Amino acid sequence: MLRVPILLITLSMSLPSAALDLKEYQAYEPEQRYYRGQVVSQHSHLWVSRFPSRSKEPKDYPFRWGKVQIEDAQDWRRNRFYPIGSVVQFDGLYYFAKTLTLFRPNSYFGRRHWEKFTHPAIGYDLPVIDREEARQDVEGIDRNRNGLRDDYEVYVIMNHPSQEMKDLGFEAGRLFKEVMSLIDKELYEISYASAESMMNRMLDMDACVRLKVRAGQSKHGFHSAFYNTKDRILSNFRSQYKLHDILGDNFWATVSDTPCEEFSYAVRKSS
Repeated sequence: MLRVPILLITLSMSLPSAALDLKEYQAYEPEQRYYRGQVVSQHSHLWVSRFPSRSKEPKDYPFRWGKVQIEDAQDWRRNRFYPIGSVVQFDGLYYFAKTLTLFRPNSYFGRRHWEKFTHPAIGYDLPVIDREEARQDVEGIDRNRNGLRDDYEVYVIMNHPSQEMKDLGFEAGRLFKEVMSLIDKELYEISYASAESMMNRMLDMDACVRLKVRAGQSKHGFHSAFYNTKDRILSNFRSQYKLHDILGDNFWATVSDTPCEEFSYAVRKSS
């Protein structure tokens, strides 16, 4: 009679647990009381509770919450201690540490210390943003200083799983920023050649995004995510008018037969 439950226990211990996706974690709630080891999601990140707390927002209390370090995923190594939030790769899967641990992720004891997960931003220094703060001015915030506004960068990474679409989104954002910079310049400071280059790159980018949307690789492209406030939309119109003033009514726009390749090459060449 004892063989059946023992067999069931053995089988249940040998079955691999599924990796949890970011959206499957509970969102942080200020009024809820959290205990040591609980995991929540907030600001596109995962956080592990170090101590019991309530009304202690993860991003403001790093002593109480350990942020899962998705930007630094390394292969797991023996005889090494991993602090809370450390991310490792083991047997092709990603795990984060819920406690200080040196156990192997898929071992009997390691299962209590590590959690198997997936996240669209693994390998990226994903900014922690407050969405209201990110919308307060036209230029926005670039905390990691990589030339991209934080809220736009998060949108690209979190909504475009493929590396190709991420790279296209980053390039589009830098082009949008370059065009917006025209607002603070006088017409004589902008050469016809640079204005022509900007316009042709934007046309190739628009054509490329339309191809990607039709192919199901993107839902909305990148324009609406970059120009996402009234002031930013008005800035877009002002910069477009300035380009028109420089190029004139007789400007003959050209769109490449291979817009994605041409856009990528042109952006790399101009950077």
